Amino acid sequence: MANLNSVKLILPENPSPSTLFAADELDFVFSLCGLKKPERALSPAAGEKFISLGDTAVKNQYGFKAVKSIGGGYSIRTRDENYFIYSYEPSGVINGVYGFLERAVGYRFYAMDEIRVDRRDVYETGEINADDQPDFAGRRLDSFNLYHNPVYALRLRQNESCADPDPRLGEGTLWSELHDQSLAFQLVPYEKYKTEENIAKGWWSEKGDQLCWTKAFYDDELFELLCASLIDDVRREPDKKFFMLGQTDNPYYCECETCKRDYARYGVSGVMVRLANKLAARVKEYIDKEQGGREHYLCIFAYLQTMNPPVRTENNKIVPLDESVVAADNVMIRIAPIESGVLYSHLDPRINPHSTASFIGWRTVAKHFAVWDYGTDFSAYTVPYPDWDVLGKNLRFFKEYGAVDLLTQVPAHTSGTEFYAMKMFVRSRLMWDVKLNEQKLTEEFIDAYYGAAAPYMREYLGVLKKHYAFLKENAAYTATIYVPLMQAVYWPMKVLKRIERIFRNAFKAVKNSETGERRALIEKRLRCESLFYRLIMFDAYKHRFTLKQQTENVDSFERDAREAGFIAYANGWKFGQGKLETLIFNHRKRLQLMKHAEEFSAAENNCLKDFRYAEEFPAEHSAD
Repeated sequence: MANLNSVKLILPENPSPSTLFAADELDFVFSLCGLKKPERALSPAAGEKFISLGDTAVKNQYGFKAVKSIGGGYSIRTRDENYFIYSYEPSGVINGVYGFLERAVGYRFYAMDEIRVDRRDVYETGEINADDQPDFAGRRLDSFNLYHNPVYALRLRQNESCADPDPRLGEGTLWSELHDQSLAFQLVPYEKYKTEENIAKGWWSEKGDQLCWTKAFYDDELFELLCASLIDDVRREPDKKFFMLGQTDNPYYCECETCKRDYARYGVSGVMVRLANKLAARVKEYIDKEQGGREHYLCIFAYLQTMNPPVRTENNKIVPLDESVVAADNVMIRIAPIESGVLYSHLDPRINPHSTASFIGWRTVAKHFAVWDYGTDFSAYTVPYPDWDVLGKNLRFFKEYGAVDLLTQVPAHTSGTEFYAMKMFVRSRLMWDVKLNEQKLTEEFIDAYYGAAAPYMREYLGVLKKHYAFLKENAAYTATIYVPLMQAVYWPMKVLKRIERIFRNAFKAVKNSETGERRALIEKRLRCESLFYRLIMFDAYKHRFTLKQQTENVDSFERDAREAGFIAYANGWKFGQGKLETLIFNHRKRLQLMKHAEEFSAAENNCLKDFRYAEEFPAEHSAD
């Protein structure tokens, strides 16, 4: 048994910034435990117990070797009551520190403001031997908070942040800088190349900003431009594995005669695969010659117009439309099941035939896969996203399917959305290990995060599940990612009032049981979580409240929304859609008109005073 209060921390001779960050993280958690920070050295003195971090001389003396891998996996070994944490990758050393601390001191990271350790008088730790590899090499929760706080993402063991690279945080993303709209915005940017001359040559589709894929395939000038631009990216990023050949984020595609001819033979997605294969051959030729034949993949979407795979059925078997649409060995398909109903598995052919057919069909023509999944309703960021009962099932399927990379798109434009921290915790743990039980993870998080309010937050989650089950049973909602869920038709006032009572009891429990900073923190979390039902009330049910009540509802919501960092209630806020400020402004404008109307109605010289409908519609009434 090693006493952690007396261990030394052994570092490599020239520690990298990420190794030093790993050491700082260990120091930070030790301080939470009340342990002193271990002294750092290059080697231990005789008889000293130690923790070896990274590629140290003493680790090599013991003969430990890291297994070549990607994704941030790590190994922990115990010898002679000493601990060795090492990895093939910089991020793996950091993840290994977290794995060691979980086993040694009960460390649990729930959120940046909720970190737990076992508090005990003596921290004596026995043998720890582990080889921990993630189920997905690439893991990214595409969210506002993680994007702006890469340490938060790292502590969740995410590795696909698109924030500026920070050498302290390891090797970062496996993806190149080419993003999901690269063909039009990066490789052949239309600001530069969408000239009258090139339009006349047929480089661009008539609507949208898609490149003409058949022109890129057949026209030597355009193809060579694509190749040169793509190979330049490969040259500049020799450590990246995934290079995105995106498609502009709209449902349009070129409808020139050549495209229509090829669509008829290869399908829309097949036309893209053929272009990717032709580019992939040139990229592989360059990498084999100049970069040692390293592992790499050109990635294309199965999304919108390319969702349907280029296959057909023949003699009750799924076969490629043509041999040329079989993806090359260095081409990866990134499936984005945007049309799925989220109350159901992606492989439910009754509700989700599109995604079911896509996943099944692409297996016939490709070997390598990534998934772009969804974790929010883009028309209603505040409304709870009800994938609780299928989340684990879907992630386990992605793993079995062979996906090596998983991105889940949640609100990327705002903080303060529904069950935000819980969603990040549960999803990140499942991304690392799909065998974990999502229900147990949820229960664990609620207990840790909400303190005395935990029983009421479990009750709240139960009410939500029951209500969504009712909507599902009555076919009122299949839950695709663009349903205007802030409407009253989905949320009867009696349901909202029940939720309101639950939150009232939660605040009361916190007031009676929590104290000081802890009480203030949990109350802040409850205010944030209550934004959902309060927004429905003051927006969808505004006419159920008096002028005074409506004014109080808008004022309190705006105050708590700003406290939570909530700035957008729907996607498209950059274009004036879904912006909180616009919503508040419009309600205040309406309330001001209401105020004037009431004042005019009450005036003695009101020429319409004899035509009031006071008896039929009383001026003063309260909500249900």
